[in-house]
Amino acid sequence: MVQTAINVYSIRDLDASVEEVIDRVSNAGYDGIQFSGRHTPLNADPTTIREKLAETGLETTGAHISVDDIENRIKKALSAYEPLDVNDAVIPHLPAEDFESAAAVEETAARLSSLSRTLDEIDWRLHYHNHEHEFIELADGLTGFEALIERTDIGIELDVGWAHYAGRSPIDLIETHGDRMPLIHMKDVDESAPRNECFREIGEGDVDMNGCAVAAREAGAEWLIYEYDTPTDPARSIKVGAEYLNSI
Repeated sequence: MVQTAINVYSIRDLDASVEEVIDRVSNAGYDGIQFSGRHTPLNADPTTIREKLAETGLETTGAHISVDDIENRIKKALSAYEPLDVNDAVIPHLPAEDFESAAAVEETAARLSSLSRTLDEIDWRLHYHNHEHEFIELADGLTGFEALIERTDIGIELDVGWAHYAGRSPIDLIETHGDRMPLIHMKDVDESAPRNECFREIGEGDVDMNGCAVAAREAGAEWLIYEYDTPTDPARSIKVGAEYLNSI
């Protein structure tokens, strides 16, 4: 059964400790938490966090870990996350130039495949979280997103909001590639707004959130993860996200 979580990058401006954030997430009614941004075990004591997770009953999803940390500081990441039963690393972003041509995607795919093999050796799995720039069409007719899927076997954390903003149907993407998408980011957007102003509270934008949830369940996704890039009231958004995901 698909579970609900929040990516705590959404509440990075909340003035609270990691332990306090875990309490808020648990009280809101989520099943789990996705560490990202500044509220992570990289910035706190993993043992204390483990105890708080056990106390609240929250589970952990794959954590957002930068590609630089994976390539150059993997031991630090492992020491922070393994005590929390995290063994999935999600690269949250790569720049647009990594997807601007077939040759660029080829290099990106080779880089991520190499990282994936390294993580496989320690029983971790690598995932990639999209934005909109991966959906540029390449000379061979594929998008950068499709080319990355073809050239790797890594997991894909589909961000439904960014996919929609790029003019792609997130429902179609889940139906087509759902076996690669155990983690689904449930982000809402206004498709007509400028890029930096397009984010909307879940249920208030143009994304068919219910349709995405149905497709994710049918595809066997493990997590629906709330994300809102620009909340004006992070404490309220924690509750809104949980209520919405639990309603669909």
